[in-house]
Amino acid sequence: MIAWRSRSGCFPLDFYPFSRNAWRRLDPDLAILMESELWPEHLAQAKARMV
Repeated sequence: MIAWRSRSGCFPLDFYPFSRNAWRRLDPDLAILMESELWPEHLAQAKARMV
């Protein structure tokens, strides 16, 4: 039996230090972002982590 690691969370404001720390801590395999024009740093973090 495989146990899947699953959790959800809220991302902080789109400010580099906060965004970087959130992505490092959550380490997601999938990210669903709404209103992408509001989250350029989160999109950059997702791309850097190949999410």
